Amino acid sequence: MVPALALLLRVLLAGRRDVRFADCNVFALRLYGFTLIWLSALFPVASLGLRTIAWAGGHPALDMVDTAISALVVSCVTLFTT
Repeated sequence: MVPALALLLRVLLAGRRDVRFADCNVFALRLYGFTLIWLSALFPVASLGLRTIAWAGGHPALDMVDTAISALVVSCVTLFTT
């Protein structure tokens, strides 16, 4: 996935001569690495939160939980890339 994203970025930025494929590759590696770290930290926290809600007798709407987790991951990646 990293080389594919780097190649896609290079094609999208073809008009700019100051952006090399190596720069796109470094960006893609950092993006995927950062996403992997966030997902590795986020899913155990979400699991503990859902278990706590279930233990307390609540039934969370899983589609809303999925939307919240996805929004959190996307916002963190957006903050990282800006």
